[in-house]
Amino acid sequence: MQNQSVDIVINGGSTIGLLTALAVLEQTTLTVAIIEAKPIAEPKIIGQETVDPRYVALAQNSVTYLAELDIDVHELGPSIAQIHVSDQNHIGQCRLTAAEVSVPELGVVVNLSALTKRITDNLYSKYIDSGRILIFSGMVLQAVEKPALAPLKLHLVQYSNTNTNTNTNTNTDTAFTEPESKRLEDGMSQCTITTELLFFADGERSPLKTELGFTKSTVDFGQFGVVANVAVDRIAYSRYHTPLTAFERFTKNGPLALLPIHTPTDQAEYKQWYSMVWCISEEQKTGFAEIDLAELQNVFGDRAGRFCASTKPYVFPLKLTQHQGEIERCICLGNAAQALHPIAGQGFNLGVRDIQDAIFTLQSRLKHGQTLAQVASRFSVKYSQYRQTDRSQTITTTSALVSIFSNDLPGVSLLRNLGLITLHKNPFIKKYFTQLAMGQK
Repeated sequence: MQNQSVDIVINGGSTIGLLTALAVLEQTTLTVAIIEAKPIAEPKIIGQETVDPRYVALAQNSVTYLAELDIDVHELGPSIAQIHVSDQNHIGQCRLTAAEVSVPELGVVVNLSALTKRITDNLYSKYIDSGRILIFSGMVLQAVEKPALAPLKLHLVQYSNTNTNTNTNTNTDTAFTEPESKRLEDGMSQCTITTELLFFADGERSPLKTELGFTKSTVDFGQFGVVANVAVDRIAYSRYHTPLTAFERFTKNGPLALLPIHTPTDQAEYKQWYSMVWCISEEQKTGFAEIDLAELQNVFGDRAGRFCASTKPYVFPLKLTQHQGEIERCICLGNAAQALHPIAGQGFNLGVRDIQDAIFTLQSRLKHGQTLAQVASRFSVKYSQYRQTDRSQTITTTSALVSIFSNDLPGVSLLRNLGLITLHKNPFIKKYFTQLAMGQK
């Protein structure tokens, strides 16, 4: 049995987990280890038919923070200059533009695999030979010992894939095809890591968090999300294409969002590709083996243009899953802390802010002369205090939007349309919501 010792262990080699490791290495002098069941390697992007169809709209705060970590996301995707919000079969609509808040962009749309590759490239090129990072690929965290007033002892075992079938999952903290895993019996390949702090970045499914004392809660929204890339071959209104526009369309079954993505230069027949998330009811989900472009056109309208092509759709249930609590020396980041409904596109951006506050908590305590051992004993409490307001506000706002914009009751639809019209006309309210969209706390 091998024995290793590092300052911080990150359980989960997801995008958020890898980004956390990079932030620790770039912005502190601490050592870090990553535990990941699947091989941490460069993901493959194959044109529009990527094995991972997920895209994320990085808010301006996330773009700025990634730049601090030497990741220029403008090399990975187009900027969003405006967001158009509309309500199906109603007149309410509004546009939020970067020009109105005097910024060059509201955010940047990137493929999650491309972003993960860039983070992985930075980790390997800068730090793999530095002696400050250990990567336990093909291993799973089996158990955590918590000796009193002492570092944690983590017991790892070799990963085993017990399910040859893959499960599609749009959790932005896990691979898009996620095999099932199990805990192995003693006698298999294993090792022990001693660490002051343990960060969970393993999505919402891992049972170890609840075993340690985190409280798990789940709210089922009764909706399913459909993820695919769609293209238009005819542009309806140029004001929605130059500058590039992200669309949010509210329907009686839930929102339909389109994010502009790079259109290959050799595909002249397509004017623009979009990453689509379409929220549907449970009754509708059986009909989504492929995208019905005529139905999409009927639901969305013609602002984006005429839909002419799509990639294979992936369907997944929409739930709010949270892991809450103050467990000594342990915290949860990203979807391991909160997996949100995609209605406002804030899940990944909230995870980035989790990382920022985790690093800030470390820096602020260490700067006052405390050792990491002294910081670790109160770290989860201090971190929770920093994160409480941002998390609760974002979760509450997102959940409220689902309730308000996912039904067609006459009174509710009237109020939300009046709200959209007011938002469009009032520059002060518009500026506030635009800043929220940009990820400003």
